[in-house]
Amino acid sequence: MKSYNSRKEVPEKYKWDLSNFVKDEKDYQAKINFVKENLKKLKDFVGCTKDSKKLREYMEFDIELGGCLERLDAYTYLLQDEDLANDEAKEKRLNVLNLLTEYVYESSFFTPELIALSKEEYESLFKDESLLKYKSYLDESYRFKDHSLTEDEERVGSLLAGNLGTYSSIQSTILNSCNDYGKVTLEDGTEETLTLTNYRKLMKKSGREKRKEIYLQFHSVVRRYAPIIAIALNDYVKEHVAIAKIYHFNSSWERKLFSIKLPEKVFDTLTSVVEERKDLNIKAKKLRGEVLGLDKLMPWDSVLDLAKDNKEYTIEEAKELLFKALAPLGEDYLSHFKHIFDSKSIDFCQYKGKTNGAYSVSAFNEHDGKILMSFNGNFNNVSTIAHESGHNVNHQYIVENNMPLYSTNNPLTGEVASLTNEFILSYYMSNLGDKDEALTGLSNAIDIIDANIIGAVIEGNIERKMYDIVEKGGSLTAALLDNLVEKEILNFNNKESLDHEYQKNGWCLRGHYFRNFYLYSYSISASVASFIAKNIIEGNKEVLDKYLEFLKIGSDVSVEDAYKVLSVNLEDKTIYEEAMDFYDSLLDKFKEVKES
Repeated sequence: MKSYNSRKEVPEKYKWDLSNFVKDEKDYQAKINFVKENLKKLKDFVGCTKDSKKLREYMEFDIELGGCLERLDAYTYLLQDEDLANDEAKEKRLNVLNLLTEYVYESSFFTPELIALSKEEYESLFKDESLLKYKSYLDESYRFKDHSLTEDEERVGSLLAGNLGTYSSIQSTILNSCNDYGKVTLEDGTEETLTLTNYRKLMKKSGREKRKEIYLQFHSVVRRYAPIIAIALNDYVKEHVAIAKIYHFNSSWERKLFSIKLPEKVFDTLTSVVEERKDLNIKAKKLRGEVLGLDKLMPWDSVLDLAKDNKEYTIEEAKELLFKALAPLGEDYLSHFKHIFDSKSIDFCQYKGKTNGAYSVSAFNEHDGKILMSFNGNFNNVSTIAHESGHNVNHQYIVENNMPLYSTNNPLTGEVASLTNEFILSYYMSNLGDKDEALTGLSNAIDIIDANIIGAVIEGNIERKMYDIVEKGGSLTAALLDNLVEKEILNFNNKESLDHEYQKNGWCLRGHYFRNFYLYSYSISASVASFIAKNIIEGNKEVLDKYLEFLKIGSDVSVEDAYKVLSVNLEDKTIYEEAMDFYDSLLDKFKEVKES
């Protein structure tokens, strides 16, 4: 896969088109001006909850204003991430973040007003049938009545919440553009600039000694910035803790559970099942060592895939493979998948200055979401397209089947759409009849569970402990975070010491710690996705039909009710046990095929 030094070198066909959010500079300024002008009008709606006609006008006004802000938010977020060294993009991003903070501040009167209504007053609003379509949205706010604030307190909470997005930007900027990881001379004599986005690729193509050298070089730089990232993470957690207290919750975790309307038992069941089966984590690492021919698996070895897949895919070949693999999802799904490419919704290529990782971003009132990734031609990148396209197609279905107010979903359901695609792709590869491709497919499925169930539980546990420490008056220093990571790694690997001190660097590199208890969502979703994919692959039309309905569910349906569409009970350990059994069978199958 051709490498690029800057965004200017990337062919236009491999760049995303952001014009559905903002057409051009003129449109950007027009949207900014529209928001500024209408922010001033929000005060005209003070008292609107006392009158159904005025409330309806407010809802219509707020949806239009919020929709414009969503487009600006998505546009500037993506514009900044495509080139973190672009000062103009940074300025636009900060301008929009300031407007978002102002919007939250100026509209902060609404929730206290709504919650101040008696139950009778609240229900009487809906005698006006034109308000019924907003009832689910308003119910979601009204149920926070026991956690209500005065208008002045709400403004303080809004100002705090408005700052939360800046901390992940600090981490991303530090890791992607503020430092120099140096140059690497590979075994064939070629020299490459080491970056966060090509680190894994360079590791995978190198022999063991060179891998170790790259690992130490990369992590020594990360380690230098650990204290700064710790400050950002500490402040992020402290703000979440403060917000929880302001809204009368005992903890940030309690606030999270209340917001997603799930009992703690769901997460206790998940974590207990994964911890009970941690022998599978050890079994997987033993298998990896055996496959790689190593007596002891070191951190610089763990980046290697179980299957040695030397095949390199072009972007066009990846697209063709995915159309074939996802065929069991049906023609309608594939037409939505095709739309992603037709609308130039993916920014494929890697270069210095582009943010690392992969994600899908969308706006509630816009059909087409966008996908950022760093395609370097390996199978993992093909799987990444499958994953992020799952989010994108899910969003398309939601927008097509819900009014704008409800055209979003919860991460606890959204990740099912992405991970189901990856499992289906893995199954397709494992059944092509070629041994190497079969091993690649099995390896990919193993890695999905390793990262998204076991790994996410490990990191989710670390995150819970971070919040516990801050809530008890402590602070998150680099040394303390190192210690949390070390204890969890040792626990899940039945070890007494780390293989290398740089294993502690995990928290520095994990952007999800800046997404407030998002990690457990992966574990729940991956467990459900393994069940869905298995049934779809086996031709279970009932499950496929339920799944396609599940993809259309908007935010007016609770997480618990959404999973009922799939006949899944999240409090029952069965779904998690089946996922771990599936993981066990994949490990055995891989060994069997490898030795055949």
